[in-house]
Amino acid sequence: MAERDEALFEYLRGAVVYGVIRNLMYPAHVHKGYEVLCMLEGELTVYTPMRTLRARPGHIVFIAENVIHGYVAQRGSRTLMLAYTPKGSEPFVPVLDGRRHALLHLRPQDQSPMTHELWNALLHLPRAQQNLLGVAGYVHFLLTDIAQFAETQPPLAPPAFGPFERALLVIGNEVPGEDAIGSIAESVGLSKYYFSRLFGQRMGMSYNTYTALMRVNAARRMMVQTRLSMEQIVERCGFGSQRSFNRQFIRLTGMTPRQYRKENQPTGVFDYECPALRPLLEARAGMRDPGAPEAAAAPAASAHRTGAAT
Repeated sequence: MAERDEALFEYLRGAVVYGVIRNLMYPAHVHKGYEVLCMLEGELTVYTPMRTLRARPGHIVFIAENVIHGYVAQRGSRTLMLAYTPKGSEPFVPVLDGRRHALLHLRPQDQSPMTHELWNALLHLPRAQQNLLGVAGYVHFLLTDIAQFAETQPPLAPPAFGPFERALLVIGNEVPGEDAIGSIAESVGLSKYYFSRLFGQRMGMSYNTYTALMRVNAARRMMVQTRLSMEQIVERCGFGSQRSFNRQFIRLTGMTPRQYRKENQPTGVFDYECPALRPLLEARAGMRDPGAPEAAAAPAASAHRTGAAT
C-alpha cells in the first residue's frame, strides 16, 4: 500500500494538488501552474504586487502561472484548493495567462450554477477518486467558467519581473535546500551575499526559514494524503536528517510531526497554521499592524477593501 501511495503522489504532484486546507498560510511565492481556490469557511487574504483581495465563503480565486502571490487565512478557515499544471488546457491559455488576467476574484453571483455543483462534487469526492483522472475533468469545467468571467474583466498590467522574482520562480518550482542559495543567486546574476540580504528585506524572513516552510508544508501534505513512513517523507522533502526535520517542523507548526499526522490524516484536511510566522504574514497582507502584539485581534475585514476586494 505504501508503494502505491508513493507512486500516486509522485505521479500527481506535477499535475494536480487537491485538498481542503485549514488555515491556509503561505508567504509570497511564484511557480508554474494555475491555482484555483474556493473558500468554504472564514476569510482568506490573497496579496500580489498588483492587487490584494479578501475571499469569503463561496468566493473563487484564480491565480495564473508565474504570478507572485501569498496567502493568509483567518484562524479556523477552510479552503478547497486545486493547483493544476495546465497540460491539455491550451484552449484556456490565451485568456488565463499572466499577461491578461493574472488574478481573478469570482463572487457567487459571478459563477454559473454548474460551478456551484462542481465545487460541491469536488468537496465530497471519495478518496479513491482524488487523483489526476478523478479531478482533471472538474478542473476543465471550472476553467471554462473562469475563462468566460475573465473575458468580461479589464486586463491587469503585469509587474516587473526582475532577478529577484526569477529567483523566487526557481525556488517555487524546485524547493531547493539550504545550501542552494549560492547557485540560485548566481543563476539570476546576483551575488550570494547580496541575494541573501535582499531576500530578508523583501520577504521579512531568511532564505532558510522560507525554504524550510515550503518543505514543511510539502511534508504536511504527504502526511495527510499518503501512507509514506516519516523517514520517506523526510527524504522526499529534502531534509538532511530526521532530527533537522523534527526541529524545523516543531519551530514552524508548534507540534511534532507525529502529533500532526495523528490529528489531521483521519480528517483528510491538512492544516497550514504556522504560529511562528503568522504575525509577519498578517502584517505583509495588511491584516494587522506590524508592531501589534501576537494576541491583538485582526482589524475588521470591511476596513481593508483594497483594490477590487469586497
